[in-house]
Amino acid sequence: MPRALPLLMTLALGAACTIDPGPGPPPQQQVAQGPGILLVDWTIGGAAPTAAACSGVDHLDLELVAGLEDVVIHPIPCALTRLRYDHLPDGPGTLTIHAIDASDCEVASGSADLVIGDTLPAAPSPTVALPIPRPCH
Repeated sequence: MPRALPLLMTLALGAACTIDPGPGPPPQQQVAQGPGILLVDWTIGGAAPTAAACSGVDHLDLELVAGLEDVVIHPIPCALTRLRYDHLPDGPGTLTIHAIDASDCEVASGSADLVIGDTLPAAPSPTVALPIPRPCH
């Protein structure tokens, strides 16, 4: 079953996002304002993301809910090792990563609670655990 994320406005990323080099188009995001800096990574079935682990995943959508703000960053190539994003709301929140297949169907997801601060973390935090993707029916 296809799923749609709520997007009010989408814009191409500029200097706000730093990602490890990888295939695919640059991520896009909802307009967000704030001092928060996010550095996140993920696992697929308990392992680092690789082309093999990401088989069946077209891209990832990252959704951050912090306070009254809901920010969506997409599309993110699944096999990236991590994602840095600046200008987010700071404070406590919940981060959900959705794995989406080529037919726009969610094949896996994982969530983590986090606290976003205004300084770059020394290491990615949180690490979001995604299960092995399962085909949509």
